[in-house]
Amino acid sequence: RLRVIKRLRYLIAAQAQEIAEIVAQATARPVAEKLVSEVLPLVDACCWLEKNASRVLAPRRCGKMGRPLWLQGFCFEVQRQPFGTILVIAPGNYPLFLPSVQVLHALVAGNEVLLKPAPGTGEVAVMFARLLASAGLDRALLRVLPEGIEAAREAIASGVDKVVFTGKSENGHDVLRQLAFKNIPSVMELSGEDAVIIFADANIDLVIRALRFGLE
Repeated sequence: RLRVIKRLRYLIAAQAQEIAEIVAQATARPVAEKLVSEVLPLVDACCWLEKNASRVLAPRRCGKMGRPLWLQGFCFEVQRQPFGTILVIAPGNYPLFLPSVQVLHALVAGNEVLLKPAPGTGEVAVMFARLLASAGLDRALLRVLPEGIEAAREAIASGVDKVVFTGKSENGHDVLRQLAFKNIPSVMELSGEDAVIIFADANIDLVIRALRFGLE
């Protein structure tokens, strides 16, 4: 699958402008912004996987340092095993970079993936799936679901092995409630707004523009 990632990186680099235009249209943001904030970082994420995935996923023997006395005669090894089916629920603000990295990590680790795009970003998810297919990924390993939240609920009800969610806290609470009934593990990145410290000599107009940009 790392060979697929390498071919995907070449495809993204060759079509960077066209990809950025599709993402910009879906998010109503400038093309240049999406090129810098989503397309190029995705290429870098592919590079990281190519260089580090084998090492990260390799079995690792645990040393004796800090081991309790009653376990001194045992040997331990950490082995990375696929979960099975991973459901990735994508956000609307970075519909290419964030879910794509999550999808690639899951695929490289040996899983199959269901990708539920945010409303209005389905075209971005389909484009990414097509790029992966062009890079040689078996189409059965990545399926793009409909945009509505009901698609995520149905996927969880039908049985997935892990959920990766990025989005609003309120929506995350709803997903967690459903997962709790089935004891399905999850990774939840629940959006928030950080505090901002503004110094007395700051350019207030610039601060306002920066805050507005960050909120959008």
